[in-house]
Amino acid sequence: MKILVLLLVLGLLTGASDSSNQSHGRELTKQRVESLLGKRCPNIIRREGQHCYLTSDPDVIAFVQFNEADEVEELSLSACLMRIERLDMIASKIVPENSRGKHIGGIAKGKPNGCFTSYRQEYERLTVSYSESGCTNCNHPRVIITWKRQP
Repeated sequence: MKILVLLLVLGLLTGASDSSNQSHGRELTKQRVESLLGKRCPNIIRREGQHCYLTSDPDVIAFVQFNEADEVEELSLSACLMRIERLDMIASKIVPENSRGKHIGGIAKGKPNGCFTSYRQEYERLTVSYSESGCTNCNHPRVIITWKRQP
């Protein structure tokens, strides 16, 4: 529950930033992802329609889905034995707050003593979904960033 409250407060504080100086295109392209994440996963790690990358953190794997223009449509970061806050810091290095657009709002789900918690932040250009399960003293956080279709 403390994590959820922290995420809610952080979302409210960071969501009030001015987005007037931001570009309206997608800055995260296949070329940029490869420069940020580098090494592709071995062929044994696969998800249909997604590219797998190893991150600089050995505990984190990134799955990325690109559109026909090689722009990122979805970025999924997964880890084991890590707190959601640390995974969110990694996500923020890849997709900084100032590139997300205006903060629209957030929604949280979970029980105070439950094993699974999820939280979603809506931005002008994308949605960030956070989830964490930790029933067996092993945290399995996941951050999924999904870009909205541009008109």
